[in-house]
Amino acid sequence: MAKFVGAILSCEICGSEFKVPQCRAKTARFCGHECSVVGRAAAISKPKVAVVCKHCGITFFDHPCHAGKRVYCSKTCMESHDSHLQDKVDRHRGERNYNWAGGICQHSDGYLYEKCDDHPFSSRGYVLQHRLVAERHLRENHPESPCLIRLGEQLYLSPDFVVHHEDGDRKNNVPGNLQVMTNSDHIKLHNAIRRNKKL
Repeated sequence: MAKFVGAILSCEICGSEFKVPQCRAKTARFCGHECSVVGRAAAISKPKVAVVCKHCGITFFDHPCHAGKRVYCSKTCMESHDSHLQDKVDRHRGERNYNWAGGICQHSDGYLYEKCDDHPFSSRGYVLQHRLVAERHLRENHPESPCLIRLGEQLYLSPDFVVHHEDGDRKNNVPGNLQVMTNSDHIKLHNAIRRNKKL
């Protein structure tokens, strides 16, 4: 005979012991249907408490077990309140999003973008990763570089400069593969690369 794996609890109504699977060990309260009916009826008969709606300010009454949990008088008020809408957005933002991949995503143009909300040149919270890598490298090793501009107390890569991938791989963003230059020099470089390919 298989050994029982679960928990032995005491019924809140009659006090008798009963067995439940381990998955119900924290939620089971009654030994059977009759005790469950009595227990639920007792919970329903408890006097309700007054709660003030967080959105419209109307006072409504709810069960004591809901006190501190339910703060809106209706679904309409809940969905209309600014803090609820913001909380709903925040629950799916950044690391809480089921599509979260460490803050790195690939654009259709082949470049990698990195999550960087506080960057002054971000677009919807993202910055091209090769620009961030080049920026960090210059900031740490060549803070006097003319490619950097100071905004507040921090140095950032100037929008007047572009970052070239020497091996042509747009996803290879190691510092040794990146070269910072002006846009005109970048165009000249790519024109030269095209001419060499035709030879």
